[in-house]
Amino acid sequence: MKSKESQQIILLSDSVYALSVPNRAASNLENNLKVMARYQIQQYLLSGNDCSGPVTVSIDIKKLAEAKGVNWRTLNRNISRAIDSLIRFPLSETVSYINDKGEHIEDSLLVLDRIRNNKTSHVIEVQIGRSYTEYLVNKLINNPEFQTDPHFYLTSSSQYLLPFMQWLTGRIAIERRENPDRYPYEIYASLAEIQKAVPSNTRMSTTDYRKKVITPAIAEINSNDYSQLSILNPDHKDFTRKNGNTVCGYHFRIALRERTEINNVPLFINKEGEGLLGLNRIPPWDYLAAKLRALGYGGDNEKASLKRIEALRGNAMRVWKALLYTWVQLETLYEKEDKVLDRGRCFQTIYNKGVLPQPINELARMVCFKAPFYADNTVRAAAEMPNMGPSLPEVHCVLEQIEDNNAFLRDYKEKYGHLPGRMAKANNKYVDAGNHKVL
Repeated sequence: MKSKESQQIILLSDSVYALSVPNRAASNLENNLKVMARYQIQQYLLSGNDCSGPVTVSIDIKKLAEAKGVNWRTLNRNISRAIDSLIRFPLSETVSYINDKGEHIEDSLLVLDRIRNNKTSHVIEVQIGRSYTEYLVNKLINNPEFQTDPHFYLTSSSQYLLPFMQWLTGRIAIERRENPDRYPYEIYASLAEIQKAVPSNTRMSTTDYRKKVITPAIAEINSNDYSQLSILNPDHKDFTRKNGNTVCGYHFRIALRERTEINNVPLFINKEGEGLLGLNRIPPWDYLAAKLRALGYGGDNEKASLKRIEALRGNAMRVWKALLYTWVQLETLYEKEDKVLDRGRCFQTIYNKGVLPQPINELARMVCFKAPFYADNTVRAAAEMPNMGPSLPEVHCVLEQIEDNNAFLRDYKEKYGHLPGRMAKANNKYVDAGNHKVL
């Protein structure tokens, strides 16, 4: 049985990265190092640390051996060989996506910049590739689609499980969007697509590729205690598709496993229709950036302000906590002062003090009770108080909001005897922040 701590760890992913193309086949231990490095950079970021520069994470060989259930001395010897391989043949990933300008981009990301093997402490220090870190932070960790318990990979015996599972979950994520009513999931791919996503370490015939790459990965998915999926047609006669006598592709039928005490990590992060909050009750970055801009963070120059806001992207948890506490402080300061406050500077002061110790739900509840004007649906979801009010109306147009055209303001004034704090001191104007109106 897993410990309470180990039950909480997850490895985040998204469909773009899951469908990435590795530059070569990696050994099982190389994949283990990659999994541990990815997991630790998640923890580094979600703890509020700065990921704007080079990031170095530590992998304790003894702890890794414990997670894998193997002798640490044997693992130590094998890892030295894996590191030699990584030095001679560095790992990279190529991700293909459409950027904000509608351009088709392919980014090749070097996974590791440096590896230091401390043979005295038996701790490996890995400096993550800068471009790889940026992708993990900006695209994957802040907007994850699904998650996996790292033990699923660390306890596996197949060196092809990681790339195969990444590819499979990426295809499932796309299938869920395109065919939401279809279940079990039906995934078809050409042989060329799978061989590109899951390269073999040697040249293989089609039959050998199926026997040595696909079949062991399927067997691992169906037998591993930490697996979240079941392949319903594991026999190669059922999943192989041929054009005459030539194998042209594979067709898999996949179902989600029920959660158990060991297999307790749900594959998908958000339920259908959800999306206000991601991992650890943190909203999408677009929401946070819009709220910072609404505060006037970064000054009056829009271009300079957006640049300063973007520089905070790698610290979403720290930004979210500081933002929640800023709203509470602004409401408190309003009661004490007559002048219009520099709200952006107030946020900066709170942010500079570091990650606040209070849990996000506690900070969000403070907003609901002490600064209700800021308690939109996202804040209430973070506070686990979905029916808490009052809240701002969710509108999509940019309007000057006054009592005459805003029922919320009328109700607020009737209930509290005055307009919300900054409304009275900012000429009754809202600032647009995406789909939410904030002061």
